[in-house]
Amino acid sequence: MQGTHTFINEDIEELTEAVNRLIKMTTQKTAGQRPNTTHINWETLDMEFMRIVCYATTLVLSGRLEELRKVTESDTIKKTEV
Repeated sequence: MQGTHTFINEDIEELTEAVNRLIKMTTQKTAGQRPNTTHINWETLDMEFMRIVCYATTLVLSGRLEELRKVTESDTIKKTEV
């Protein structure tokens, strides 16, 4: 099934934004109950998890994760050879 989906740069940006929102949610000092602040309401936590899962799944199914793994392994090998 790998390779049947495409993973585009916009997906990478969306995945990054979703992970950053999750980080902000889990490190803010409140559970998002303060109105009119930059705090993210925790009622959206499930949605953020699902968004990350969906984009990560697309990354795997598109084959791009394997490409990234090969690049990373190649870079690691080059560093150990020096």
